[in-house]
Amino acid sequence: MRGFLDFVSLTFHREFARRPMHFFGNAGAHIFFGGTFLRRRILWDKFDSIFVFEDPAQRDVTEQPMFHLGAGR
Repeated sequence: MRGFLDFVSLTFHREFARRPMHFFGNAGAHIFFGGTFLRRRILWDKFDSIFVFEDPAQRDVTEQPMFHLGAGR
């Protein structure tokens, strides 16, 4: 197992040593688009609760966990 992890580490270092943004940029783009999707979903839920009269006992958008995931702070 140790040899395999060393091989993976060396391969990673060899591939991304000169161009680390190819790795971190890809991960950052996925996080960015995921956050954008969550923010649009939160806005959709907020406008839906304002313009469509629903149950007043429903939780506010800012009290839901998805709001804090989309805020990203």
